[in-house]
Amino acid sequence: MGEREGSIIARSDAGVQERLSKARVEIRLADLDRDAAKIANLFSQPSIIGHLSGIAPSRFVADKWNRIFEEQNTFIVPATPEGIKDLYESYNNNGLDSKKVLLVAENKEQIVGTVAVVKYTDPGLTYHIISQLDVDQYQRRRGIGRKLLRTADALIFLPRNMGGLGGVGAETGVIGINEGGFVGDMFKHEGYRSIGTQRDFCVSWDRRAREFPFRDSDRFQITRQEFFDSLQEKRVNIADLRKLLPKR
Repeated sequence: MGEREGSIIARSDAGVQERLSKARVEIRLADLDRDAAKIANLFSQPSIIGHLSGIAPSRFVADKWNRIFEEQNTFIVPATPEGIKDLYESYNNNGLDSKKVLLVAENKEQIVGTVAVVKYTDPGLTYHIISQLDVDQYQRRRGIGRKLLRTADALIFLPRNMGGLGGVGAETGVIGINEGGFVGDMFKHEGYRSIGTQRDFCVSWDRRAREFPFRDSDRFQITRQEFFDSLQEKRVNIADLRKLLPKR
């Protein structure tokens, strides 16, 4: 890494830490009984819905496209409270010990972000999956996205005696239409590396064309060693990282 690049990253890290400290949000387990409507409103935002796989703006649109995709094993869910409850029905059924965990960022009783972690414990599947990392379009550039990602990473990589899973790796996908590549850049800044692009990986809503085109997914991975190396480079304290974990 060149000296100039290193200085840019160092200043960026200082800014990130400051924004993280100012992001007065609580990261907690989602409670669908009280959060479903707020998550539905978040997912309905124009700058978010196009980046979510299989989320429709209404029940009518979802029903129409489920008929179209009937033979393609593709299911569309509406951004309604009922749709959100259906989508995340199998999440958080055993708290942080659930196989599928949905976390929300809350600020003054408003849901301003989400992130999901799907744990793979089956033989041969060793990387946990991070998905649905989204931040309210009016609450961005405050460090909320990074706080959500670091919380998900903490859950995956911290050892079990610290409340984590002791995982060996994590993987995520970013629908390849994100503006300016910001989301992918955030993952790379947190130590993830690009592993390529999966073509026609999913469908997402195009509000201008009012249809569900197939989208590519830019894939990123990080190993446990890469994660802790990244923390050391950024001088992130493990004790502070542990504090990000929601209460069990």
